Amino acid sequence: MAGNTLASADYDRKRQSPKDFTLVLGLVADFFCGSGTTLVAAEKVRRRWVGCDLGRWAIHVTRKRLLDLGACKPFEVLNLGKYERQYWQGVTFGDAKDRHLTEQALYEYLAFVLCLYGAQPVPGLTHLHGKKGRALVHIGAVDAPVTIDEISKAIDECVHLKQPELHVLGWEWEMGLAGPNNEYRKGGLMQDEARKKGVKLLLMQIPN
Repeated sequence: MAGNTLASADYDRKRQSPKDFTLVLGLVADFFCGSGTTLVAAEKVRRRWVGCDLGRWAIHVTRKRLLDLGACKPFEVLNLGKYERQYWQGVTFGDAKDRHLTEQALYEYLAFVLCLYGAQPVPGLTHLHGKKGRALVHIGAVDAPVTIDEISKAIDECVHLKQPELHVLGWEWEMGLAGPNNEYRKGGLMQDEARKKGVKLLLMQIPN
């Protein structure tokens, strides 16, 4: 081979990542994107990209680095947890005659978490599952992040019931829900929204 292809490549000196081994508008995929170095490099040189990671902090850091570029093209952050759950429920409990099994499993899950939290079940509500002292309680799914829309509906139900406090218990949280520093107790987007409606909102991590 004449010459050294690597020597003439444009490198990102911090990580020694070659940038010119793909065509402009080509697709770059990083399935363990970590802090997002590959995706940032791809965006800078006009490559399309797809990245994924199991860690929500990795996604948070990658998202922030991409937004900090300024000229970054629009992109989406997607979480497959909810879709996987729906698929599993459809395969496992798809038969109408077995639907009560799903409802029973959900009831037992909610009752178990409420008991551990020291709360009492409250039947008949749409987005609220229990009560602890003067606070109503919403419990997120075990296999999907608690979403902004989910909390918003629980807040609206508290307003309708004229209840001043809401505790939301979740295993994971939608990106950006807890504010820039991911400090669930100190407040973020939804705490501000709840405050405007006269509801004190507390986000609680499971396990705690």
